[in-house]
Amino acid sequence: MTVRLSPARIRLHPPGPPARRRLLEQAGRCETAAAELDLGRDGAARAREILLEYAACCRQAARAFDADPTLDAAEDLTGWYRGVDLLAEVARQLIPLLHHCLSDRHLERWPRAVRWEEAEALHALAVARAARVAARLPRADHATPAGSARISRRRLAARAGPLRKAEQAIRDALPAPDALPYPAEEIAELAALADTLARHVQALEQVAAQTGAEIDAMLSLHPDGDGGNGR
Repeated sequence: MTVRLSPARIRLHPPGPPARRRLLEQAGRCETAAAELDLGRDGAARAREILLEYAACCRQAARAFDADPTLDAAEDLTGWYRGVDLLAEVARQLIPLLHHCLSDRHLERWPRAVRWEEAEALHALAVARAARVAARLPRADHATPAGSARISRRRLAARAGPLRKAEQAIRDALPAPDALPYPAEEIAELAALADTLARHVQALEQVAAQTGAEIDAMLSLHPDGDGGNGR
C-alpha cells in the first residue's frame, strides 16, 4: 500500500550540524504551539508572546553557525554545544508549562498565579542565556592559525582517552629493562614513546579543563562570568 503525505505533513530537517537543527526544530515547535493557542482565553496572548520571543531567541542562536563554519558535528564531543542543549530543553519545558498556565485543572493544588510565576521566570532566564550563547558560541578567530589550532587541540582533548590507553598498552607490553644485560633498543624507544604520550595526555587534560571553564562562563549569567571563547 502506498502512503501519500500532503506537503503539510512532510517535515524537512533544517540543514547544518545536529546542534543547529536542534535549535531550529525547537523554534519551529514554539511557533507551532503559539499558532495553535486559542487567543480568546485569558493569558493566551501573553503565552503566545513568550513562545514567539523564545522561538526568535533560538533562531538567533542558530545564526551563530553561519558566523563560524567550524561549528560542526565534531564539537559535540567537546561539550561546546551544552548551551544549545539547554536552550532546546527549555523549549521542551516551556510549551507544556504555558499550557498549564491556561488550564483550569488542579488549580487548588497548583494556583494559576504560581504557574505564571514559574513560566515567566523560566522564560526570562532562558532569554538571557540564549543571548549569551548566541554571542559566545561562534569563535571569532576560527580562521586564524592560532584559533584553528586551538579548536583542533580541543577536539583532540575530547578524544584523549584512547591516547591514555595506548600509553598504558605500550608500557604493559614492555619487558623489564633489566631482565637481560643487553635489552633491545626498541624497548627504550617504546618507553620514550609512552612517556611522550603521557605528556601529551596531561597537556590535553588541561585543555579539556579550560574548555569546560569557558563553557561554564558561556552559560553563566553572572556579570563577571568571562572566560572568553577564543576572542
